[in-house]
Amino acid sequence: MQEPNIPKANQACLSCRKQKRKCSKTLPACALCARMNRHCDYSDATPPPTSEDFHALRMKLLELESRLNGGNGLAKLLGDGESIQAVISEYFSTIHKWMPIVSQKRMTRNMTNPLWEAGPDLALLFLCMKLIISKPQDGIESSQNPVYVSAKRFLALLEATGAVSLVMLQAALLIVWFEYGQAIYPAAWMSVGWCVRYGNLLGINNNPEAIQMLGRTNTWIELEERRRAWWGVLIADRVISVGSQCYILNNQEPKNDGQLPVDDYAWDQGDIPHTMQSVVFLYPLDEPGSPFPRLCQASTMLGKVITHRFSEKIPDETERFGVASQLYLDLSVLERRILEEAARSPDYLIQAAPLAMTLSALCMLCLIYSCPGICGQVDKELSKEAGDMQRQAMDGLKSVSRSISDLVDHVHSATKSPQDLGRISPMVMGAMYRAAANYAWMVRENGDENSQIALDAIRHCFRKLGSRWRNAAEYLRILEAQEFTYAVGSAGS
Repeated sequence: MQEPNIPKANQACLSCRKQKRKCSKTLPACALCARMNRHCDYSDATPPPTSEDFHALRMKLLELESRLNGGNGLAKLLGDGESIQAVISEYFSTIHKWMPIVSQKRMTRNMTNPLWEAGPDLALLFLCMKLIISKPQDGIESSQNPVYVSAKRFLALLEATGAVSLVMLQAALLIVWFEYGQAIYPAAWMSVGWCVRYGNLLGINNNPEAIQMLGRTNTWIELEERRRAWWGVLIADRVISVGSQCYILNNQEPKNDGQLPVDDYAWDQGDIPHTMQSVVFLYPLDEPGSPFPRLCQASTMLGKVITHRFSEKIPDETERFGVASQLYLDLSVLERRILEEAARSPDYLIQAAPLAMTLSALCMLCLIYSCPGICGQVDKELSKEAGDMQRQAMDGLKSVSRSISDLVDHVHSATKSPQDLGRISPMVMGAMYRAAANYAWMVRENGDENSQIALDAIRHCFRKLGSRWRNAAEYLRILEAQEFTYAVGSAGS
């Protein structure tokens, strides 16, 4: 007797694919789902990873760690599947907002792919996610945080075994941001240098001569993830160099054919058509943008200011002032566009990092010409043109400081609860400190009351943010030490 012609799906259902079982593909439900009395889904949608997925990864990690060193400390720190899921959820709702270098879409797809084998590098990434979302604990140095110590140790272990993957670089970048945010020096300086070298090793540094250790990309998401990881390296290197007062330019500054990341919303949704790619130097600063591409633009502009200050040798005064004026105009355009986008955004904090970096660049540029000593003109009589430039720079410093004060007010208003502090980037501290130093100088110079009010507001914000990022507390300590030194000197004279 001939079997009836039963309609069948073109692929196995999600449940059978997940459990690696043979699927009857019958419609509307396969035999197994019908027997289990559950919904049968034949769509291409990727379900979120389950606690079983994370448990399987944890078991692999335990086996690997046991083979390597006879212990299971890392697996204990990671916790069970539900704990890892909670870490990932918090990471993507906080850190990812200002440093979106990991594709949640691709991670979810890989974790639920039966043919995909998760490795120890992914376990390291989860551990580093747990690290970067952790808050400082009273009485414990951040450098002694057990998660931090284990993450550094496991990264070194993977490096020693010759592991090469983009996931390792992403994990290392999270370690860098933890070290910077919690003021762990010189570790942050050394770690970001490692990231630059490792990015070169992977061949994601936009150098056509670089060996492609990762092979060719198969999807737009994968290509974009590599691009964002390299931009993350460049930004971290820039921020930490400036914060350390070590203005060493990376010799791999973005090239004219370097591309900005795509729109952040498109990135998170996995919708990345090639028409959205933008060349960094041809991308007009006054065109609409999203937070991470704006951060990349701000980082590039800060690099131009550093080049102007330390590397460019322009003997002609008029030409040098012309270059500086154009930099100021470009940065002002970028600041204005970010402010407009922040005003329309439902979440101001995701705009705080690019705005802070833009204002830091403006502050550094104005400082070059407001203080003759920086340009080696202490004992020289200023020309009329140099005097005019100095007055403009002083006005610029006051204007930028007011803009940073506005940023501080917005940050204060947007962080009413401890949970809100988790979404603030530690990159804002550098701009806040520059404005505070400017206001402290204005108070010492003429006792300006408004400057004192602005300085006190920044101090208060530093104290508030210090419960999340210890670099805020360190900047406050440096600021107060400088004021103490000045007070003692004034009393002595």
